[in-house]
Amino acid sequence: MDGTCAADGASTCSNPQSFSFMHNRLLSHVVLPLICLIPLATFILFPLLWRALGASLGWYLRKKTEGRRCHILELVASDEKKYREEREDSTGSEGGGWEKVDSHEVGNSKNGGTADKDWDGIVGFFHPFCNAGGGGERVLWAAIRATQQRWPKAKIVVYTGDHDATKDAIIARVKFRPEKNHALVLEAFAEFLKSGSEAAKGARLVLVGSVRDDHDSKRVYELRLLVNELHVRDNVEFHLDASWPEILEWLRRASVGVNGMWNEHFGIGVVEYQAAGLVAVVHDSGGPKLDIVVDVDGEPTGFHATTATEFAQGFEKALFTEEEFARKWTDQMEKLVALRLKRA
Repeated sequence: MDGTCAADGASTCSNPQSFSFMHNRLLSHVVLPLICLIPLATFILFPLLWRALGASLGWYLRKKTEGRRCHILELVASDEKKYREEREDSTGSEGGGWEKVDSHEVGNSKNGGTADKDWDGIVGFFHPFCNAGGGGERVLWAAIRATQQRWPKAKIVVYTGDHDATKDAIIARVKFRPEKNHALVLEAFAEFLKSGSEAAKGARLVLVGSVRDDHDSKRVYELRLLVNELHVRDNVEFHLDASWPEILEWLRRASVGVNGMWNEHFGIGVVEYQAAGLVAVVHDSGGPKLDIVVDVDGEPTGFHATTATEFAQGFEKALFTEEEFARKWTDQMEKLVALRLKRA
């Protein structure tokens, strides 16, 4: 039967070698090139598909939030109208709660047009807790003010869970929180006073801040009790619900700024100490240690501490620094006065 197929059916029986040859040509000329093109096709098509997906998602979100966007624009228009009316009725300066950010522009139009200064889009800030009382609120308002200086027509929206929060209320909420560790600061100050050093004579500790609720009131009451127990009542002052101008005045009058909070994320208050020319004594952790009170040109810009004793030593060093400056300043002034007297 096999011989018959080979002899009589040559035209109908396939040649195994011919099939194998065509199969190899198919693999080498069609399949393998297609496989090699897959990475290239992925490299070209994937960004296009991703962009198309992003555009579709963006279109969906814009359509879904169009009503909210229109509501925001209506609120902004209403607030601007109210602001203009109040400004016409008053010649006073800006509210004391705003950060005083320089009005210079931080950028310009690269294309030479009327520039992005005329941009009137919406800028959203996500700040979950605006009534928490931390320094983050001041950073928030500083960022808002800087944005308004750069883009006066931009609409600023703050997304927060604290719906009753206002600008003035947020700015005023500083200091009296449990994590600020005021008890440690009081204990350190009491130890500093008991040292009897020249720097400790006449020293005062001023605690400035706001009372948010009954919990804060209780906390301040407990701190007052601690002040009595430490026998430093005559050297400690509490200024509650202080306004921002009052805080600025105390920053101007003080010599040392202290932050006893462990592992503070950043510490905008410490930055304000330094900006006001105070010597900072801060906890030896977190942002104040790593980012703010750091050496500059090999010289310290403040002091780090962990325990009450270390904080007390920091107060001593900080105040001694001022005394040393005063002494050296007086020495140099005496030389100048002596030269003046010789000429006379």
